[in-house]
Amino acid sequence: MAQVHTSNPLSDQPLVTGHHNTAALTAAQRTALEVALAASRGHVDGDALHCPDSERAIMVDPEPIGRPDVSWYSPFMETIQPQANTPPVQQQSAVLSRGQEMVLFRQYNYARLRSDQLRNKHNHRALTPRQARELIRWHSIALARREQIAEYNLPLVLAMAKRTRPRNQEYGDLIAEGNMALLRAIDKFDVDRGFKFSTYACQAILKSFSRWGMKQSRYRDRFPARFDPTMERSEWPGTQHSIDHREWADEVRHLVINNRAHLSSLEQQVLHHRFGIGKVQPGCPDGGPMTLVQVGQTVGLTKERVRQVQKRAILKLRDAVSVN
Repeated sequence: MAQVHTSNPLSDQPLVTGHHNTAALTAAQRTALEVALAASRGHVDGDALHCPDSERAIMVDPEPIGRPDVSWYSPFMETIQPQANTPPVQQQSAVLSRGQEMVLFRQYNYARLRSDQLRNKHNHRALTPRQARELIRWHSIALARREQIAEYNLPLVLAMAKRTRPRNQEYGDLIAEGNMALLRAIDKFDVDRGFKFSTYACQAILKSFSRWGMKQSRYRDRFPARFDPTMERSEWPGTQHSIDHREWADEVRHLVINNRAHLSSLEQQVLHHRFGIGKVQPGCPDGGPMTLVQVGQTVGLTKERVRQVQKRAILKLRDAVSVN
């Protein structure tokens, strides 16, 4: 449990103004402050939050409550197969007592209350560096308590998903919807009414599953074909590239055969033997592909000379293609 620490005395120079002047903070603190200011407001109020010395009674005096072991959750979710029966949860979940629930929820709502108070100050005037750091701290505490409560109740979502027995539904999507419903239930639960959180959360999760199922049914009615990712792979780029390649090759062959690039007889022979294009010269074998050495032996030139002739012929072809 995060303990409440007394901040060191800080100057009262304005920190957050209408232009968000945050020069007094580090880069990490400025980022955290922007997140805290943009966070949604609201908390579940209660008399315990406004008692004298409520901060000590809620945040300091209670015994610390450890985080549950949720190392089983990620491997469990990775083994889930879509459209399969809900697998059993292979772990022993930690359960909060009624007293521990009260401690965590009061700490969560007290941290949200203090954050809201500081955000309201920001709406009316600039925050001092001390107030900005307080807002960052209380927002962090609220997030930590919310995450801790959610971790204790992760098996609750799985149990409700198993009860619904969805058919033709993605089980992973169902769990994600249940987790979002769990977080919304944490935000709205009033611990002072005397009920266990599991009672309230179960109803919220089941209602969320019902709404999600109706939405999926409407979607299937409008789009009856099931999505198949393999059908999204288009053959058009490869097909178009093949068509373009054939057209370019035909154009080059036309230029060579009709000598539109004004190639010499030697250049035509080199292209013919190297790439198999052009007219077969009298007394020469069929066209390539041949290596530079083989072409040199055929036309009676060195390898380097053949390479120079080939380069000059290709440059002429490029000029002819650009003109066309």
